[in-house]
Amino acid sequence: DCRKVKLNLKHSPISPLRGRCLYNRLRRLQSNRSCWTARYLPNFEASRRACAASKRDSMGIQRIFLWYCHSFILPLPNNPLLIMSKVLALYHIVFATRGRYPALHDTNRLDLHRVIANIVVEKECRMLCINSVTDHLHMLVDISPNISLRDFMSAVKAKSSMWLKQDPRTTMFSGWCRGYYACTVSPSMMQKTISYIESQTEHHKKMFFDIEIQTMCEHLGLTFHRDDLR
Repeated sequence: DCRKVKLNLKHSPISPLRGRCLYNRLRRLQSNRSCWTARYLPNFEASRRACAASKRDSMGIQRIFLWYCHSFILPLPNNPLLIMSKVLALYHIVFATRGRYPALHDTNRLDLHRVIANIVVEKECRMLCINSVTDHLHMLVDISPNISLRDFMSAVKAKSSMWLKQDPRTTMFSGWCRGYYACTVSPSMMQKTISYIESQTEHHKKMFFDIEIQTMCEHLGLTFHRDDLR
């Protein structure tokens, strides 16, 4: 929980001793995972010179107090969720087995999904939905701004391929295909995309994978080749 502590400061410059006391007080609040509202001195230059007189804590004091503004929330440095940019980057991603061999079986399908979900978490991303059939896999992922789509997919395919090859329940799996399909998804279409991914087993009783990918590519204006995702 966030709580606000109002620090009413006089209009005279902060002395180095007073500055250190206030700085230590805020550091104690940090250990309680709190955030606070601080009011700053109108006389910015005088305050800066006063705090600069303290060599030991001058940088820390200036960083916290010396801003010429009315008030704002100072976030916790040890809580990145409070200081990072707010990004929602939803991607519908599809990739297949090499040669599209039917190498994904029910015996270890759920374990494969868990392995991939753990890889997604390791990359500071969020798995919203995952499902697979015998020759390909769909997932909806919220990708972190700290990693590119290319690096994310390289990690997912490399680590999951290694796991599949070491699992004795896996047969006919020689690796994933070289490419992948990825499309951004608007928040308004998120639930519809999740429903589509969850219904893959029923969907592919009526439609082949080639037709599915070709339809997706044509819908987005992408070039489709029959050797894609092989």
